[in-house]
Amino acid sequence: MKKIIAVIAVVAVIAAGIGLYVHFNPADDVKDREVKVSLTISADGVSETYGVTTGTQTLGKMLVEEGFVKNNQSSYGLYIQTVYGPFKDGRTADESKEEWWSLEQNGEALMTGADTISLEEGAEYDLVLKVGYDNF
Repeated sequence: MKKIIAVIAVVAVIAAGIGLYVHFNPADDVKDREVKVSLTISADGVSETYGVTTGTQTLGKMLVEEGFVKNNQSSYGLYIQTVYGPFKDGRTADESKEEWWSLEQNGEALMTGADTISLEEGAEYDLVLKVGYDNF
């Protein structure tokens, strides 16, 4: 009888572990997620919007896979320095001029890195070139 209870307990723990893993680590094979990305370059006066359908889970992965940004990985994750989209050769933020790329969703600055931002169906994301490190 004790063996049966032990086996049931082990099976329950394994099932709970699998359930938690699936819940907190969704598979990266979700298809047909419509994500609108707006690339706004305020210093250059260029603004262009792209509708993207992707199966990726995070904004960072989508930006790299779709060719919108150069894949610069740092110890903190994706470091967005060069953006393509409307710029055939890419537009690189010039650190000597305190230029940097801001990630925004629905007009609000995102306070985490692109690699940690889960894509939301129908959401509008913006990459905005900012000037001045005080401009947060």
